[in-house]
Amino acid sequence: EQLLAQQPGVQLVLIDGTFDALLAQLRHAELDCIVGALRSAPPGADVRQELLLEDRLAVVARAGHPLAQRRRLGWAALRSAQWVLPMPDTPAEKAFAQMLQAAGLPAPASQLRANSAMLMQAMLQDSDRLALMSPRQVARELAAGLLVELPLPVAHGQRQIGALWRADYLPTPAAAQWQGILRQVGVLLGGGKA
Repeated sequence: EQLLAQQPGVQLVLIDGTFDALLAQLRHAELDCIVGALRSAPPGADVRQELLLEDRLAVVARAGHPLAQRRRLGWAALRSAQWVLPMPDTPAEKAFAQMLQAAGLPAPASQLRANSAMLMQAMLQDSDRLALMSPRQVARELAAGLLVELPLPVAHGQRQIGALWRADYLPTPAAAQWQGILRQVGVLLGGGKA
């Protein structure tokens, strides 16, 4: 909103997709940047990544979920849980595997996966499935009481959220302003450096 208010002639298009699909679009200059979970290393010399903030993951369920009603909850109660799994080869999937291993839980039989927080939210609200996701992604649903964060410690390193740009990218004035706004948001959320 800030960019559109300050640059009324600018057209801002937000695209959701898998990392690989977005990366191909970035490399072909069809996108100016990607914002999301950073990989441990940039995907190539032609791309640079910039840390904006560090995020945590939590186990999230619908508010009326049977596990959400329990006063005491341990990982053993999740042994037969159905999940909305993170996409393969993503930082969230790596954190999910670490979480299961730390809790001594087997990999879930369910193979339902989603790459969109909006899809995950819809699947959680309409089922007894659980998801490992950032509470920031569903903050409004948590505040409205539609979803709940289960009181379970999730053992994983902080997930780094950032922006990816082409290494040779020369931003337009509006795109440079967008970069500045992303950096300000990172600072406001407690992770980036001014």
